[in-house]
Amino acid sequence: MVTTLKELTPDPKNRRRHTSRNVEMITEAIASVGTGRSIVIDEDDVVLAGNATVKAAGVAGLTKLKVVEAAGDEVIAVRRRGLSSEQKRALAIYDNRTAELAEWDVEQLGEDVDAGLDLGAFFEPVELDE
Repeated sequence: MVTTLKELTPDPKNRRRHTSRNVEMITEAIASVGTGRSIVIDEDDVVLAGNATVKAAGVAGLTKLKVVEAAGDEVIAVRRRGLSSEQKRALAIYDNRTAELAEWDVEQLGEDVDAGLDLGAFFEPVELDE
């Protein structure tokens, strides 16, 4: 079982591109209020969700990793204690704003479509046409 962030493998087909501003803001959030967002890894320690979080955590100097096994039929909640009201608000804003700063990797999505994957559940028809 992995025990450090360095042991994780980034998703080689990540559908999101993380701009430098995006990663910098996540790094700033970690330095300012600590972590609060979980990531998802598979049984081979490949990051399925949270690639930018892993990258930013490394930049912020974090190395420890806590793995929680889950079957997918429960919600995993991360409880943070000891945050001031201002830090709680900042954590919530950082979480939402950093998601907006990432961009779709259109080339990877195009490869998915070319491979026969149906992206209709994720995008409106007009978005797929674009």
